[in-house]
Amino acid sequence: MERIVGSISDKAGANLMSQTYANSFLVSSDVTHAVNPNFLNAYLENHSPRLNVGVVVSADSNGHMTTDAVSTALLQRVADKIGAKLQ
Repeated sequence: MERIVGSISDKAGANLMSQTYANSFLVSSDVTHAVNPNFLNAYLENHSPRLNVGVVVSADSNGHMTTDAVSTALLQRVADKIGAKLQ
């Protein structure tokens, strides 16, 4: 992150990274797979990822993922602005 910020900024100073983090929203992303028909019981009803439908947002009430209402709302706003769909 420091190299990226340094390469695109003309500013110099110790607070540059702190300012960047304070004005940013970090997203952890990974690849998910579509529904495996052999394991339909592994999915919540009406929550099965489908191919070519939209970006999948994964959440886990047990805390295994950091997705929460705030991050989901922000991602929904971004998707709305670019005409994308969230699953």
